[in-house]
Amino acid sequence: MLDLTEKIDHITQKVRLMAANLDSLKQENKRLHEENVKLKASLDDNKQKIRNLEANLTGAQRSFEKKKEQTPKSSEKLKLEIDQYIAEIDKCIEWLQNS
Repeated sequence: MLDLTEKIDHITQKVRLMAANLDSLKQENKRLHEENVKLKASLDDNKQKIRNLEANLTGAQRSFEKKKEQTPKSSEKLKLEIDQYIAEIDKCIEWLQNS
C-alpha cells in the first residue's frame, strides 16, 4: 500500500509541476501576444510614415523637375550678367595696367 501511496504522491507532484509550467507558459504567451500587438501597431505606424515620406519625395521630385525646367532660362540670364561683370572687371584691370 505504501508503494501505491508513493506513486500517487509522485504523480500528484508531477501534475503540480505541469500545472505550474502551464501557468508559466500561459503568462509567457500573454506577454508575447501583447508584444506582438505592440509590434504590429509600430509596424503600421512605420508603414504610414513611409507612405507619407514617399508622398513628400514625389512632391519634391515634381517640384525639382519644374525648377529644373525653369533653370535654363534663369541660368542663361545669370550667365549673361556674369559675362557683363567679367567684361567690366577686364576693363578695370586694363585701365589699372595702363595707369
